[in-house]
Amino acid sequence: MNIAKSKILQLTEKYATSSHINFIVRRIFFFFIIIGTMAMLFSFTSMPHKRLADEREDSVAQDEDSVVSVIAWFNKNDTMTYWINESTWDIRKGDTIKTAGINTKIMITVTDSTKKGYDMEYSFLDFKTDSVKDSWKQNLLNEALNKYKEAIKGTTIKFRTDIYGKIIKYDNLNEIKKQSKQLFMETIKEMSIIDSLAVAGIDIKTLLKDVDADRLVQGYIDELELMFKHHGTTYNIVSITNHSDATEDDYETDSYVSVSENNETYDYRIVVDVNKYIPKDDIKAIIEGVASAYLDEDKFNEVKEDMDENFDKQVSDDLLYNTYLSIDYFYDGWPKEIIKQEKRVIGKIGKFSQKYITWDCRNVRH
Repeated sequence: MNIAKSKILQLTEKYATSSHINFIVRRIFFFFIIIGTMAMLFSFTSMPHKRLADEREDSVAQDEDSVVSVIAWFNKNDTMTYWINESTWDIRKGDTIKTAGINTKIMITVTDSTKKGYDMEYSFLDFKTDSVKDSWKQNLLNEALNKYKEAIKGTTIKFRTDIYGKIIKYDNLNEIKKQSKQLFMETIKEMSIIDSLAVAGIDIKTLLKDVDADRLVQGYIDELELMFKHHGTTYNIVSITNHSDATEDDYETDSYVSVSENNETYDYRIVVDVNKYIPKDDIKAIIEGVASAYLDEDKFNEVKEDMDENFDKQVSDDLLYNTYLSIDYFYDGWPKEIIKQEKRVIGKIGKFSQKYITWDCRNVRH
C-alpha cells in the first residue's frame, strides 16, 4: 500500500466510505459522516459583528444605512420553491474533474402567520442525478437514489419560527425519525457497497452502531437550517479580511467577510470565506484515528505500518481547508441564492464540494 497525497484525500472513500456521497449522508446514509472528522477540528469561521434584531443601543443611535437586518416579512400561504444542487469534484494537478451530483427540489410554505411568528412546512418534491460518466461515486449515488427517492418524495417537515424568521421548533420530527430509520435499514441492506466495505476490512457493525435517528433526521433539515441560518440577527455592512496565527486551540487562518445591500432592490448578501492551514502531522493523526475506529485490527495495523514508513516520503505539503458560504436574500427575508463550498487540497491534489441553492418559483404577497 502506498500512502500518497491522493490516498490521504480519499481516506474516507477507501477506509470508511466516500465523502463524495455527502448528499446521501444528509438523507439516509448518515454513518458516512466520517467525512466530518476533519471539519470537527476547526470551527467554520467567526461571523461578522451581529446582534439580535430586537436589541437596542441606548448610548449610540445605529445608522440604519450601515446595517442589514435578516428579518422575515412573510404572509400566510406564501410559497417558495427551490432547487438544491450538490456536486463533488476531484482536483488533480490543477484540473477539476466532476465525480458526482444530485438535484433536490423542495418547497417552503407559510401555513399561518401570527403575532408570535410563522407556522411553516418544508416539503421534498423531486430528486434528479447528474450524468457523470465513468464515476463509481455517481453510480453508487444513482443506486441509492433509485431505492429511496419515491419514499422521500412528498415528505413534509413542519416547523415554526419567531417573528424574525428564526427557527424555534419542529413539530413532526419524531415521525421523520421513524421514516428515516426504517428507510435507511431497508435501503442499506440492498446496497452493493456493503459487501465491498466488508471485503476491505471495515467493521460494518461499528458503522451501523454509529447510526442513530437524530443523525438521520438531521440529514433532512440541513439545507432548511442553512436557509434560515441568519434570521433574527443584524449585521454591520462591512468588507473585511483578517489573518490569525496558529494557537494551541486553532490553526492558522485567513478569513474574508462581506455584508452588502443593493441600494435599488434592497436585496442583501452575507459572505464568509475562510482558509485554514492544517499541518501534515495533524493529517496523519486524523487518518490514524479514522482507521482505528472503522478498520479491523489487521487492516489498521497494515495502514499504520505503511504510514509510519511512507507518509513523510509521500506528503510534503500541509492541507489547505477552505470553507465558503454566500447567502443572498430578497428584501423580504426569503432566501434567494445560497452557495456553500468546501475544498481540501494537498499540493495539486484535492477534493471540492459545492451546495448550490437557488429559487425556482416565488409566490408571495405584500
